[in-house]
Amino acid sequence: CLIPMGGVMPTLPQRTLGLGGTAGMVHPSTGFMVSKTIKSAATLADSLAVSLKRDSPAAQDEMSTSVWNSIWTPADIRQRSFMCFGMETLMQLDVRGIREFFSTFFELQDKYWAGFLSWRLPPFALIQLGLSLFKGFTNTMRLEFVSS
Repeated sequence: CLIPMGGVMPTLPQRTLGLGGTAGMVHPSTGFMVSKTIKSAATLADSLAVSLKRDSPAAQDEMSTSVWNSIWTPADIRQRSFMCFGMETLMQLDVRGIREFFSTFFELQDKYWAGFLSWRLPPFALIQLGLSLFKGFTNTMRLEFVSS
């Protein structure tokens, strides 16, 4: 069984709008990035409503770009890249390594793991999360992460 854990970002700009898996947000059935999908639904709707109020052909052509830019800001794209890097590394671990990773992850301060899972962690805190994880790992796990 293969559950997609990342996938590719949509080719932007394009006129077709997407949300969830069709917008490059990780497959919702995994539970990973569901918060991003929910948060983006309101952002997409707000941006779309503003764009639809403009009544010109040029505005309509720019609408999809504006909506895409509202749900995939540069900061969101960086955070997604960080998450995909972590997932790719995690998928290379054996059962012992996966258990150690999640044990260490959930031993972090709530603000880190809850912020990460809810898509509310600011960029600097992502760096702190990564360093805290690395610090909490055993030397064997550190070596596995560095070599991946």
